[in-house]
Amino acid sequence: MYNASWIIWSLLTTVKSLHERGIAHCDIKPENVVIVEEEEEEKEEEEGEETDSGNSDDSAKNRKYFAVKLIDFGNAVYVDQNYEENEEEDEIYEDFIGTPNYMSPERYAPRYPWHAWSGDVWSVGVVTYELLFQRPLFDDHKDIEALKKQIIQGEWCFPTTSTAARQPDVSPRPDHAQDDCFFIAAKHFIRHLLVLDPSQRASAAHALKHPWLSCCTRIIDDTAELFHSIHCWKKDLTTYAPLTKGNR
Repeated sequence: MYNASWIIWSLLTTVKSLHERGIAHCDIKPENVVIVEEEEEEKEEEEGEETDSGNSDDSAKNRKYFAVKLIDFGNAVYVDQNYEENEEEDEIYEDFIGTPNYMSPERYAPRYPWHAWSGDVWSVGVVTYELLFQRPLFDDHKDIEALKKQIIQGEWCFPTTSTAARQPDVSPRPDHAQDDCFFIAAKHFIRHLLVLDPSQRASAAHALKHPWLSCCTRIIDDTAELFHSIHCWKKDLTTYAPLTKGNR
């Protein structure tokens, strides 16, 4: 099983790179996130005698590694990165694109261009929840109006012990949760990517700084250290909301 925090870190890194180029994917969901094995040619210089030409012998060997890829850019849009400085009347998006149960609340209504970016971050939050708990966050079998109401009103919760009792395949604790700190950090991460107000939702760049994603490189096993890291992360929150025109 791949490390969940590594998968989401890799996905968010891609999203951050897209946003820095003015691109919003607008359809992030598990089907559009793939893990592929890639091969990188690595050259090593061997120690030994120099040839007559004065060059050392090189030997090439292939290093295999796994990479997370975001695919299907059919719904992607370009957002002007100077939207904060644009003094003209803001453009309003009214099109309905994406997969309904992965769409953010603001994407169900007329919205500003930067909402395309904040919507991508919401989608990553939904994917994270489903990766950890192995269950849908929003029921895609509902009719569109019922699903829209559930998303706009934020009607979701983490699985509980009683939920697991009714549904044997659902765990109240992710299989990846090796310790309490991991579990606490994962829930905090998801909760703060699924903030209803897009002006208070972290940007992809800020989400990458969340303590849970540090589990990619080190294990946080001290609760006090974790809560301090979370407090600092919240205090330094950065979003996509235009600063010059107020949070919308």
